[in-house]
Amino acid sequence: MNPDNKSNDFSESMSLEKILEERERLENILKKKFIKKITVMFTDLKDSISFSENNSDITTRTLLKYHNEILFSIIQKNNGVLVKTMGDGTLSYFEEVTDALYACIDIQRSFDEFNKTNKAENPMLVRIGLHTGEVIVEKNDIFGDVVNMASRFENTAEAGEICFSEDTYNDIKDNSEFSCIFKKTSVIKGRKEVYKIYKLLWKEEEIDKCRRGGTPSTIPLLIQSVKDQPREILLLSGRETVIGNSNECGIVINGKSVSKREAKIFEKEGDYIIENIEGAAELYVNGKKTMRQELRNGDDIIIGDFCFTFVQNNDAALSPEIRLSRGKENKDCNERQKAEDSPETKEILRKAGLLEKNNELIELFFYCLANKAPLAPVYLMLTSHLEKFGRINTRFNGEEKIWYFKESLILGRIKEADHYISNKAISRVPFHIGFKGGLSYIRMDCSDSVNYEPVEIVKSGIKEMLKPGVDYPLDKRGLIIFSTCFPLEYEVYENIFLFLRFLHPGDCLRKKYNIELHQVWSDFELETRSGIVIGK
Repeated sequence: MNPDNKSNDFSESMSLEKILEERERLENILKKKFIKKITVMFTDLKDSISFSENNSDITTRTLLKYHNEILFSIIQKNNGVLVKTMGDGTLSYFEEVTDALYACIDIQRSFDEFNKTNKAENPMLVRIGLHTGEVIVEKNDIFGDVVNMASRFENTAEAGEICFSEDTYNDIKDNSEFSCIFKKTSVIKGRKEVYKIYKLLWKEEEIDKCRRGGTPSTIPLLIQSVKDQPREILLLSGRETVIGNSNECGIVINGKSVSKREAKIFEKEGDYIIENIEGAAELYVNGKKTMRQELRNGDDIIIGDFCFTFVQNNDAALSPEIRLSRGKENKDCNERQKAEDSPETKEILRKAGLLEKNNELIELFFYCLANKAPLAPVYLMLTSHLEKFGRINTRFNGEEKIWYFKESLILGRIKEADHYISNKAISRVPFHIGFKGGLSYIRMDCSDSVNYEPVEIVKSGIKEMLKPGVDYPLDKRGLIIFSTCFPLEYEVYENIFLFLRFLHPGDCLRKKYNIELHQVWSDFELETRSGIVIGK
């Protein structure tokens, strides 16, 4: 071997190593300086072509000017960056996912108000799509697959809807300020995988129903079970929902023997009917092969390897007819346990139905724990709804309660609070209260250098002043007094729940500070009307 060749090989090897090191260094610089995790937003004006055809050129240009003014100002107000406009659509991004969602809600409400005020024959209806992930940000432009995906999620939205990805949902699912529902699964254009699509609610009446637990009782749904996969709760959208392996379907199922449009569920005069469309896979309802059948609460549906349970309202969740089965490993989905026909089980279901009807959900929760076998579907429906929305309005011992389904929450006069109180006499610091390691506690989070109003715990008649950053254990019951005059009554219930209620300060404010309650807490009656419940 020529020594010179050996030397050259070694030199080239060293050069390659240096090149790889330099490449790694540049990639690190690129990642640090230009790659950011952001939420990308696409908006699009529905039926823009017909919109132009139905209006004069001047009217169209004027309305599009209003369209842009509404969008641009809201994006800027919510700390967003407008990247570009594309005809009647926009691309923008937000560094905080919450800013993106606030902007979406503001956009839809602004267009809704504009359409109502102007009473337009062709209202401006916008659809919005969001996706969260890492992109390359260069000046005012963004690059990466996240941008493409955000555009795909915008395409899944109907007019007036806000749709977003599971990645976006995971970043805000614990934030009680937003009300979201699972819309459907779908194959995104250009992708083989099936993606979950979520919908952000922005209409007050929808949000109110959702937070009262009204959504499942007013919108029919399917509970889907597939072998070796987690169960899904799927809302039926509109008057007709198509089931198949096409991304155009409302519910996408990918099976070897499933057609693009396998079956459809549609509403007719208040009833829901399932119908086989292309018939590549056999359709069974309650174990019987069929081509078309009217559905009832609790009916079991099999399409190929997929099994669903039809639920028309919450009462169905309390019916012994609902069971979550597993596709072909139990093809006869309507096979029931003999024990479910016993008088004892029927009485358990009757009582559970009464608790649900009266919105006594905490009592129902404990009743499910005490009767796990017959009430397993009820427990699943209740806890999955609470996990999804984080809180729900309910009743307990005849009193209105807001139940936060979590171990602890942040209480206070700050934006980040799970439960916000507008009392001006209370310091703007977060108070963590709930359970930690199975024990109830309260903690005030602020530094010693911050000026804060006094907070005291009263235990066995003895007052103890809270110090910042310290977890203070709570007794079985007692008082937490904010700013000398505002008592918060607490009680630990069954070592699972913490009940809280602000009491009226009485004459304390007048005697100590010569002021009236409305001067510092004008919304006292509204904000203390319902007690607070923490626990899961």
